[in-house]
Amino acid sequence: MTTNPLTGHEAAPELVPEAVIDDLRSRIRSYRRVPLPAGLGWERGTDGDYLESLLAYWLDSYDWRENESRIRGLPWALMQTDSGAVRAIHQRCTDPDAIPVLLLHGWPDFVLRFEKLLPLLRDVHVVSPHCRASRSRRRFCRAACQPWPSLMPLWAPCGGSGTRSL
Repeated sequence: MTTNPLTGHEAAPELVPEAVIDDLRSRIRSYRRVPLPAGLGWERGTDGDYLESLLAYWLDSYDWRENESRIRGLPWALMQTDSGAVRAIHQRCTDPDAIPVLLLHGWPDFVLRFEKLLPLLRDVHVVSPHCRASRSRRRFCRAACQPWPSLMPLWAPCGGSGTRSL
């Protein structure tokens, strides 16, 4: 582990270039619905009406920059490990002697699973490393998260089905 991790906006996920967002909107606009017999709903995949409303939301209502700003405003830290760079949410308590709590997510999942918990955990130090997606994601997740339990006295793996303690 590095002794001086990057923190704050330096460690936050990068801003998405406007050209990427414009490309996404262009792809959404070019969506063509596959004609299916009425009344199938979810029987043969995604319900067409639901998909159209979801795409309309992404195109007309979703505020990418507002959500990006909210995510980048979290207390990020970026550390080097033997397995590579690990980005984590690191919320420090005002009490330097507070207990550190480690929150691990499973795969496929994301560290934002714990976003609503952060305000409730102000009396402890919270560290929640993000297990990024990659071709060897499961191996990376294990390697990136393996050192944490030995470095911290209290940790709580959490996630959907298939989540296991390391």
